[in-house]
Amino acid sequence: MNKQIATLMKGEFLAENIYIFKFDRALEGTYDEKSKIFVDETGNAFWSMTSDQVLLPGAHPYVAYHMMDFEDARRIYCQDEKDDNYVLKKYVDELKNRAYIVGYREDGKIFSKLINLEKLKRAKKKTEELNESNIPIDELEQLALDATIEGKYTKEEIEYKKEVLMLASEVLETTIGTMDIKINAMEAGKPFKEYLYEDIDNMNKIEEAKKDGKDVHSREIGTNTDSDEIDKKVEEVAKIIEKDTKTVKTQKIKTVTTKIEKVNTIDIDKVFNEVTKTIIAQDEPVLRLITEIARKELDPRLKADAILLTGPTGVGKTASMRAIAKIIGRPFYKINATGLTVPGYTGTDIEEEMWQLIELCGGNVKKAENSIIYIDEIDKKGSKENSDVSGRGVLNVLLPFIEGAKYEAAEDTRTSTKRVMIDTTNMIVILSGAFTDVYKHLIVKNMGFDKDPTPIYRKAEPSDFVKYGDMTDEFMGRVQVIKLNDLNVDKLKEILIKGDESALKVQKEVFGKLGTSIRFTEGYIDKVAELADKKKTGARGLKGIVYETTWMAFLLAKRYPYENHEMVMIAKTVEDPSCFKLDGEIYRGEYQLTKKKKK
Repeated sequence: MNKQIATLMKGEFLAENIYIFKFDRALEGTYDEKSKIFVDETGNAFWSMTSDQVLLPGAHPYVAYHMMDFEDARRIYCQDEKDDNYVLKKYVDELKNRAYIVGYREDGKIFSKLINLEKLKRAKKKTEELNESNIPIDELEQLALDATIEGKYTKEEIEYKKEVLMLASEVLETTIGTMDIKINAMEAGKPFKEYLYEDIDNMNKIEEAKKDGKDVHSREIGTNTDSDEIDKKVEEVAKIIEKDTKTVKTQKIKTVTTKIEKVNTIDIDKVFNEVTKTIIAQDEPVLRLITEIARKELDPRLKADAILLTGPTGVGKTASMRAIAKIIGRPFYKINATGLTVPGYTGTDIEEEMWQLIELCGGNVKKAENSIIYIDEIDKKGSKENSDVSGRGVLNVLLPFIEGAKYEAAEDTRTSTKRVMIDTTNMIVILSGAFTDVYKHLIVKNMGFDKDPTPIYRKAEPSDFVKYGDMTDEFMGRVQVIKLNDLNVDKLKEILIKGDESALKVQKEVFGKLGTSIRFTEGYIDKVAELADKKKTGARGLKGIVYETTWMAFLLAKRYPYENHEMVMIAKTVEDPSCFKLDGEIYRGEYQLTKKKKK
């Protein structure tokens, strides 16, 4: 294989799944197109910048790019030059001012955006000159401030000024775009019209490649673009990203980086409105839960802490989180903490759970690494009686999992030879448990015979979970506690009546498929809610009670489908499923159960 040359690019994190790669130095070595690996003369291996590997969490910060045969570089940059060192110098001079912003599009494919650092320096100089020009930049900034002052402008005045500025910005954007094309044409030594047609032709090639489902790189076509949304955000970053310039302010970079991340941010109100269609009587804790998840999505560093959902069984801990995950498009994987053990003992290891997660995601490791992991019944691990293998030892095992660590996932850690590396850094970890022993110590309202016997708790502190729940200080230091509301009879009735997926609405749909109308009286609803409250099974218990009390009615509807029957469940139905109204009359079970089906 001929001697080859490549540029070594150093990657820096910009935003979630978006990095900037800048020129570091030139290397001589060999490049394998199939594996996309460049090996320098000292044996160091580097992934190509076009490889998926370079965007994986924890990937090596250096990548190779612009690989070519040394003789090709000689012919392109300094034809007939014999001195190899001079060839290297010309190669470096040509490429040292290039940088690339690389990331994932929404469809999972990679995009790259070429940045000319020399142009950035010129842009910075122009910005400084702009500050000394007669353009009213200060006036525009003052207008933005004035608009926020109470009473300064009416709503109509602000809307009018905004429309004027938007119209002006559209004119400016068109003008600047036209000037950019003219400048590029002049730099290329071509007439404006010729350069414009070439640029349009390149754009058409890119769009055709996208339609074919191909990854589009500037190396392959000559230029590169992504969706308008990402492209605009990338341009904002490009204007201030030159790190070699000492006057670039860190705060500016952070501000623009945040703008990029907002492309994929969570609409809290939209998610809340969707979740609360099915999760009833938990508005405040659900809103807090969505808010914390949105905050974690905005900055990967916040994912080093978990969320601890607490509250009695059946209040909607799992259902809330499952609904949120579905709406925001994250894979949801539930782990039962009672089955977890420390490595080497009977039970399930984290590595085995990660294997199941990858299978759930269809073998897509990247998708699995962006999952929501729900670890239920974590309170069972705090028992002092389980202080090693199955109890507190598991809490210690979970600490690095929460903070972000790499695991070799395997179907069976003792026998499997096939292993898959998976990183938990970008996962959102939700822990769940009733913590009954903790909350019974936090009641500030005595239980009695008052109108509403629902207990009121003082706010739980981490020390309460250590003292009464036998959790560890280290573990509680890594979680945010969110408690879901206890459910009394009135709230259980509200769930039955209002929930989009309530047991009553589900049964109405089921019976409707048989041509039968089913109705539930207020007395029936009261009895079901009272029984669920008595059993302490929460919202989960409602479904079971409705099933138990409507089975006889369903049997009848199934035997005589499409006869337009009306069935009414009454209070006595809760005690006796054969006691309900059929077409206005109390059902007589003996007669209907023995009646032959009509031909």
